[in-house]
Amino acid sequence: MRGFLIWLLLAPWAWAQAEPPRDSLPVWVSVGLSVGQISEIQETTGQFTATCDLRLAWQDPRLAFADSRRGERRREFGGRRALVQLAKMWDPGIQISNLRGAPLVEQVVDQTIWIGSDGQVEWIRRLRGSFTANYDTANFPLDRQSLTFDFLSAEYNRHS
Repeated sequence: MRGFLIWLLLAPWAWAQAEPPRDSLPVWVSVGLSVGQISEIQETTGQFTATCDLRLAWQDPRLAFADSRRGERRREFGGRRALVQLAKMWDPGIQISNLRGAPLVEQVVDQTIWIGSDGQVEWIRRLRGSFTANYDTANFPLDRQSLTFDFLSAEYNRHS
């Protein structure tokens, strides 16, 4: 899975629930996407439907815990427990910007959060949705298309 880094800047008024770790700014967020299935491609509307797993990873030292107590190196929160944990912590707010509307399927059970004893966070969630794409069908039927996924953080960007 290929990832990339996103530079997040602090805007003190931006967070309602939690803030990123101030002593660890900027927060580097690794983003990965694994496409499980592309079920429909509509050349005329410039859309495709896909099921994918979105993986976000970052470091938050405030979530670190002593692993010597029970010998645990990471904690796992799945399904509804992941939603509860997410409400208690900061997340980078990464979205897929070319997703049209809400995901068609994003079930509560299809997400997991792992928190390492060092504060390393990994959040994976499965979603199915309709995405926009730019098609060039000038060479049809011998054409080749790129189906892209565009990521953004609505709250944090380089220009905040």
